[in-house]
Amino acid sequence: YGTLLKDKILAVKEELIKEYIDPEILGYDIMKQIIGEPFYKSQPKRIKDLYAGISEATGIDPIELSTIDQQFMLVLLARRTGQTAMCTALSTWGSNTIDGTTYTGRNFDFADYIRDMMPKWGHLVVMNPTGGENSVAGVGIAGMVTEIIDGMNSKGLYYEFNNGAGTIGATIYSNRTPIYSHVFNCLFDYDNIEELKINFNSNLANYPSIMITAEPKQGQAFEVATDTYAAPAPEQKDLTCRGNQFIDPSWGIPDLPSPAAWYSRTRRETFTKLVQEAAPNVDENAMMKIMNTEIYDKDNDWKQVDGMTVFENRPKGGDVTVWQVVTHPDDLKMWVRIPTYSGWMEFDLKKLFS
Repeated sequence: YGTLLKDKILAVKEELIKEYIDPEILGYDIMKQIIGEPFYKSQPKRIKDLYAGISEATGIDPIELSTIDQQFMLVLLARRTGQTAMCTALSTWGSNTIDGTTYTGRNFDFADYIRDMMPKWGHLVVMNPTGGENSVAGVGIAGMVTEIIDGMNSKGLYYEFNNGAGTIGATIYSNRTPIYSHVFNCLFDYDNIEELKINFNSNLANYPSIMITAEPKQGQAFEVATDTYAAPAPEQKDLTCRGNQFIDPSWGIPDLPSPAAWYSRTRRETFTKLVQEAAPNVDENAMMKIMNTEIYDKDNDWKQVDGMTVFENRPKGGDVTVWQVVTHPDDLKMWVRIPTYSGWMEFDLKKLFS
């Protein structure tokens, strides 16, 4: 990893310095104290070994590598009292899909400078352990080893993350394993959603998050607070969808109407409606077509119907769709697009896993 991506990892480090340290948004000591050191300590040995190898190849200290790995947490830390990110994801199966198996779609909406990084330094990383664990693949940026927010393993277990701060605030705990890394590491050891639930019963998250997970025959939404979680039943027949609010009634927290949490309800309802209209013929092509719809018009006004992706049009300072992912876990396939930069790129993970 370090040898293949050395130049890109060094470039990403300089970009993070330019984005955070030079303008004094975050200091180096703060980044090490809150992100680098504690998150490094939380990693299992196989990840510390990867950091050591990358460090040897690049000359970057493992603590700094941990910070580069957790660069999305840097964005959330910098926005601790301000804007948080928006994402939308959906999983559908059974009566809605062309073959009854699961298909997922997701928009990762985040800082626009990260979209600019993706064409230069983005990658699909594939890990094939030699010790008998599952193989794992995920989308990220050079230097990211565990902060994979779109990952799938060789059993067809897939997950994606949305920001959950739209419901309960943007608290980050530094004395816990980062939630993104934790679930990524779970993919090495767990085969299905039920096993993930048992793991979640034993661990506390460091940041409020929303997950859409999928396996070949079904999907599951997780609403993860920092003290517990909910795994609600599908809110529609053979379909579950989330934006950036918890919606399970057991929380007792209202699902606020748009524009709360960056129009979370509108994005969720729009995605659900378009998928239901495409049923029973949803496949990867139908999902891609649905995800080609825009949120904003050319005047940056919110479209109240049939749109969910932020291409070029957006209000000043608003997030953009950094990447889009469609998956078919039953076939171990993942399609990735970087809006405004690329078309859909197909990754047949069966050929990459060993």
